[in-house]
Amino acid sequence: MIRRKIVGYVSEIDKMLKTFNQTHPKSESQLAEIKKYERIYKLRDEAAEEKREQPNQSTTL
Repeated sequence: MIRRKIVGYVSEIDKMLKTFNQTHPKSESQLAEIKKYERIYKLRDEAAEEKREQPNQSTTL
């Protein structure tokens, strides 16, 4: 028997966590982690853009 995937369901715990996150400020460690990953994403995305801009460089001897 194949079960259908439930789409659009949000558990009571997820609803409570969303409300909590909206009403409480982020801690210093959370802000530091956000800043860290923003930097990582920026470095990743810039490297991907540079790679696309450079023509295919193949070296022949």
